[in-house]
Amino acid sequence: MSFEDCVVAVGIATQFQERSKEVFKMVEEETDLAKTQLIATQVLYHEVWMLISNTYIIFCFFYCTLFILITKGAFDGGCKIKLGT
Repeated sequence: MSFEDCVVAVGIATQFQERSKEVFKMVEEETDLAKTQLIATQVLYHEVWMLISNTYIIFCFFYCTLFILITKGAFDGGCKIKLGT
């Protein structure tokens, strides 16, 4: 470490000593903001997951019902399924 680097480091340390309360307050505010953003992200993730899950369930129910109706219509129309070869 050069002499100039030492002078800069001492200057930074001196500023921190003189304004440590300001630095701690700034860090606290940034931490609170990060916590708020994390909570908002978790809530949004949960809402999106529930929306996707509910939509998936609805589509699965719809397509299963559609398959059953098509199969029933085919059987009612006289289609026969031959199993095996």
